Amino acid sequence: MLGLGEHPIAVFTTQQLRLPAAENGQTFHLEFAGDITIRSTTKPVKVSADCRLDSAELSCAGVTRIDASEFDVPVPDGPIQVDPTITIEFSLFFA
Repeated sequence: MLGLGEHPIAVFTTQQLRLPAAENGQTFHLEFAGDITIRSTTKPVKVSADCRLDSAELSCAGVTRIDASEFDVPVPDGPIQVDPTITIEFSLFFA
């Protein structure tokens, strides 16, 4: 259904990401915009993430939501109604 054989990855890019001044062990929230490409279709998205700075390591976990129909992702049609919203969760680690 998702066509993972032909489109195995999604790509997110952002032009600029500004980190706030943070002290070691501090957790902070980020909101930023970028473009996501799924099934060869690129659309702008807003992303929300919670991050933590530990020494020289930064870890973030975040989420964004997209409408499946904007990316030609088929939504099952039948006796059960399916929400076309897809939630994308991610984790990043920078050292």
